[in-house]
Amino acid sequence: QRPPRPQLLLTLSLLAVALLAPAARQALGAAHQDAERVVTVDPSPDGSVLVPPSFLGISHEPLTMAKHVISSPQYVGFIRLLSSYETGPFVIRWGGNEQDRLKDLLDDHQWQAMRGVHERTGAVYMLGLNLRMRDPEFAKEQLGNALREIPASAIMAINIGNEPDSYTFREENLTAFPRDYYKEGYFKDLADYCLALEPLFMAHLGTTKVVSAPGVADNAIWKDKQAKKYTKDEPLSRFASMITTHFYTHRSTAADADHSMFLREDKLELIQRRVRPWVRWATKAGIPFRLEETNTLSVQGLAGASDTHAASLFYIDYALSMIGSSVSGVNFHDSWCSAYSPIVFPSLCLPQFADKGSCPEVCGKPQAPPAIRAPYYGMLFTQMAIAGLPRMLKGTQVEKVSGVVLKAHTLSADDGEELRIVLVRKGGDAAQRVTVRVTGVFGEGALSLLAAPEYTSRHENVTIAGQQVNEMGELLGERETSMVDVAYLQGSSLYVVDMPPASAGMLVVRRALEEM
Repeated sequence: QRPPRPQLLLTLSLLAVALLAPAARQALGAAHQDAERVVTVDPSPDGSVLVPPSFLGISHEPLTMAKHVISSPQYVGFIRLLSSYETGPFVIRWGGNEQDRLKDLLDDHQWQAMRGVHERTGAVYMLGLNLRMRDPEFAKEQLGNALREIPASAIMAINIGNEPDSYTFREENLTAFPRDYYKEGYFKDLADYCLALEPLFMAHLGTTKVVSAPGVADNAIWKDKQAKKYTKDEPLSRFASMITTHFYTHRSTAADADHSMFLREDKLELIQRRVRPWVRWATKAGIPFRLEETNTLSVQGLAGASDTHAASLFYIDYALSMIGSSVSGVNFHDSWCSAYSPIVFPSLCLPQFADKGSCPEVCGKPQAPPAIRAPYYGMLFTQMAIAGLPRMLKGTQVEKVSGVVLKAHTLSADDGEELRIVLVRKGGDAAQRVTVRVTGVFGEGALSLLAAPEYTSRHENVTIAGQQVNEMGELLGERETSMVDVAYLQGSSLYVVDMPPASAGMLVVRRALEEM
């Protein structure tokens, strides 16, 4: 594709100058002045980060629901759709507080159901074992049963215990776990489990490097000393395959909890700071660091916030920001019919979820199939953006102007021939004009939108490129992509996009042949 004719080039360049000049913006009138933004993109690969395979995942609890719901065609369809973008095997973690409450051996049907999902979608598992029991023999029997049914190719990691730093704060544990448990006792218990499970690891998985830890709730609690005990000191270093922690922006039970809480930029900046030492420890040890469990608001989320379109926008910005921070993966947490769940399981709903307003009408009905909620669209959009595992570029800047927050992330695919510029609206209730300036000569753009009428819209009103996900995990409707004209100015390509409120967009551009 060649650039426009010189006469048209001059006209478009003058328009671009007007759009970029602050004084000229005022002449355009007040309609766009408050919301207008300029995004600059440097396509240089310097400092870029390759998107890790299997970056995106989901975290389920309780494990006992596996045989009841995940073998359903609906659940398989939802996971298959998320797995269809050449991003590596999709990750399903089974854990949460329920893994430390599970005191019964699961029957073979649970593990067979998980094997079936792996065979039909290629998904891989992070399996949670009960550490709070302090019973390595029970864990050995539980895992042995699992590994007889689930192939080694389906196992990403074994996580032993959930949020062990919080054991001391739970009433049933006050006498069993000292307040400094996470400093010393935890490592002894973890080592006891690893040594007991070592024969199983070798027999079924062919390696001992399969344990993920610590999965703590307080991601500021670990220091260099704790990281060294796990990644460098014997015997745990022989088993350490992944470092993990958890993160939520706020508690759903707080008086100020609502959707604007998790869209606040300071919440994202907090986790970006918090992950730095974890990334450093993982890099030094040569193993990945994963946010094993995360979501909008903790304690099951908040109905009317965590289950709305605002959460899908949070997912996108959060996930792409974590890639830019060199995090190896993110699992969004999901349980029963909790408000924050991307996929809900109404047949297994508990009364407390109905009381919180997060249960669909079919909750408690045994034949009710799994269903998606608005956050699922955030996962789907993210998978589309990172399809084929591109590089996350460092050189994307959003002009700093007071007003509503716009975020931008640029991914480079096909050896730099294609750029995917992701724009995320995190506030504002009016259309926002965005001028995207890309260094170099690129052709016209194609814009796909994730949109809904409001930030608090439910899944029924969310569309992704004009399509919606049906109850079987299929995209229905005609795919809608808008072509965006390009102008050229001083060695850059310029695009003007009007972003609706409560939207995310992906502008895809490809390099053009320069005029000789």
